[in-house]
Amino acid sequence: MSLPAFLYSPDGFQVDGFRLMGRRIAGREFLRALADRLRQQPEPVRVFCPDPTQAQQMADQLAQAGAPATLQWISMLRPDLLGAAGTLHIPDPGIGRWAYARERVGGRHYSLSGVIHTLCSTGAMDMLARLVLDPLHSWDALICTSRAGRDVVRRMIEAQQEYLAARCGAQRFETPQLPLIPLGVHCRDFDCSPAERVAARQALGLTATEPVVLFVGRLSLHGKANPLPMYQALEQVAEQGLPITLLECGEYSSAETGQALAELQRLFPRVRFRVLGGDRPASEVEKRQALAAADLFCSLSDNLQETFGLSVVEAMAAGLPCLVSDWDGYRDTVRDGVDGFRIPCRALAPESAPDWAMAHDLGLLSYDLFIGLLSQTVVVDPEALTVRLTQLLTDPALRQRLGAAARERARAQFDWAVVFGQYEQLWAELAERRRSDPGLPFP
Repeated sequence: MSLPAFLYSPDGFQVDGFRLMGRRIAGREFLRALADRLRQQPEPVRVFCPDPTQAQQMADQLAQAGAPATLQWISMLRPDLLGAAGTLHIPDPGIGRWAYARERVGGRHYSLSGVIHTLCSTGAMDMLARLVLDPLHSWDALICTSRAGRDVVRRMIEAQQEYLAARCGAQRFETPQLPLIPLGVHCRDFDCSPAERVAARQALGLTATEPVVLFVGRLSLHGKANPLPMYQALEQVAEQGLPITLLECGEYSSAETGQALAELQRLFPRVRFRVLGGDRPASEVEKRQALAAADLFCSLSDNLQETFGLSVVEAMAAGLPCLVSDWDGYRDTVRDGVDGFRIPCRALAPESAPDWAMAHDLGLLSYDLFIGLLSQTVVVDPEALTVRLTQLLTDPALRQRLGAAARERARAQFDWAVVFGQYEQLWAELAERRRSDPGLPFP
């Protein structure tokens, strides 16, 4: 099967010049997976974008990934030319917008596929609510990267259908497929030899034996995770006489956070804090160095934005046992007791919390404040966290067993060679749906 056409915008696929965010990293790595596919099966690539300049940017990215490609630019004013591709793939959940453009040439002319990322913003929720109204069909798809994300999409669709049925007496609804396909990583990027581990520790000023716990991601209280439970648990374990280094690899959300590092060291004196990045995004070299040097990975996300968690899968690919919160997208990555441990969480019942969603919808709360307040209604079980952390830091054999299982799971489930194959299978299935649906004659 030939590849679909790709909607290209630098904001969805590039990290240089943009704020470093998971969706942009996912887009960049998707293009690397496309480059791998083109090296195996070369063919022209159709690019749907405003002008040839952006098409050339995509060509440059593919060339940097090792696959110089012949690109066919398709103007956004010519959706009729997408019929030859069969599918238009969009790097975000906004497939409804492009369904209206398709109506100019007929809803069966080609399929649409999109992919979810963060879903809790007003814009994302509006997109989901409109899926019931937009001219979408069963031969379209919104790819969900986790079960938690798919549950949100389903609930929004069902709520809108119930509203329209009660308000307008609507009875028939046609909505897109909601396949479950994870985000991918290039596992080969995270293969670290024992010699590299030794070199990484030496470069970071770490001894060969001191336990090193790693966090990778935005160092953001409101947008990623409250780090206090992790700090407290590490301090409790260190009180047992075990020296611990916490290696945090990422960018602070504000300058004030960085200025608090000395205060953290005072509050948790038995934990040695090291930061890579901090006032800037950590480089890929620094991230690899951190993964090579670490003994285990810890990420206790408590934020509604976490629909997947790429950093967790990267750590798994590096062979690290993962200690994560039993929360949202993380539940689809780490198998409790197999690849690491998931720490139970509790959340305040929605009816018990202030109506921050309405306040945000009315413009009374900024998005950052909204998600930050919601994250404060979630708590990680501190006792379970301390127990699991103690187990992992005091039992090298356990770390080795869980880390080996994590690496194998990453290769089998999350490597882009596997994930991109699932994309291609989906695109083929959508094409077959268009051909076989009896509602309209196939052109």
